[in-house]
Amino acid sequence: MRCERLGCALQHSGAYVGFVRDPRALEDDCSIADLVLSSVPVRFNCPSAQLLIDRFDLWHRDAMAARWRDGVISVEEA
Repeated sequence: MRCERLGCALQHSGAYVGFVRDPRALEDDCSIADLVLSSVPVRFNCPSAQLLIDRFDLWHRDAMAARWRDGVISVEEA
């Protein structure tokens, strides 16, 4: 995992996960990430993401677990 001021990124088994801390990171992550986890609200389409979990998702659902299996991301409420 590599981190910088705006967020973090993880690349594993051909999948890219973006962890967004600052809204300025959204444009880049939404153009390449398979999974975007954002601590800020996302108010636009995130075309590359199979799954997007933002601040409001966490607020409404409390905790979630994301799993990556055979190229498919699934989410379960914890």
